[in-house]
Amino acid sequence: MFPNGRFKPRAKGKILMSSILLVRALAGVLTLGATSAVAYAHPVAAVQAQQRCLEIGRIYSWTADRSDRSLVIENDSRENFRLDLMGYCPGLSFAQTIALRSPGGTALSCVSPGDVIYFRSAGMIQRCAILRVTPLAHHHRSTPDASTKGSKAG
Repeated sequence: MFPNGRFKPRAKGKILMSSILLVRALAGVLTLGATSAVAYAHPVAAVQAQQRCLEIGRIYSWTADRSDRSLVIENDSRENFRLDLMGYCPGLSFAQTIALRSPGGTALSCVSPGDVIYFRSAGMIQRCAILRVTPLAHHHRSTPDASTKGSKAG
C-alpha cells in the first residue's frame, strides 16, 4: 500500500493477463458443462440410433392403402415402414408419385410425425400430414388385395 492508504495500481499487462485467465477459466467451465450435458443425453442418442429410421433419400417404393389413410414405404435396404396419415387423403391410392416434405430438409432426414406428403389428385395437389411412422417386419409387406390385381380370363 501507498502511504496515502491506496493500493498500488497494477500494470496494464497484468490486468490484460488476468482478464485472459478469467476468460479461459470461464470457457473451461462452460465446456465442462456442455460435456456433461452430452454425456447425460448419450443414452437417449444410443436408443435412437438403435431404432430404425426411414431416411427420405433412401425411399425405394411405396404402396397406398385402399382406405387412403396409410402408406407402406420400402427403403433401399428392403425395410418396410407404415405411415399412418392424419385423416382421409382422397385419391392417394391412385397417385402415381408422392413427395415428402420434412423440416430437416436433407436426404438423411428421417420421416417423422408432422411431415407432409404431397401428391396430385384430379389435377390438384393434395397434402396429408403424417400421424405416425411404424417400422414393420421384413416379411410384413402390405400388398393390394387379389381382387384389385388383374386376372387373366381363359
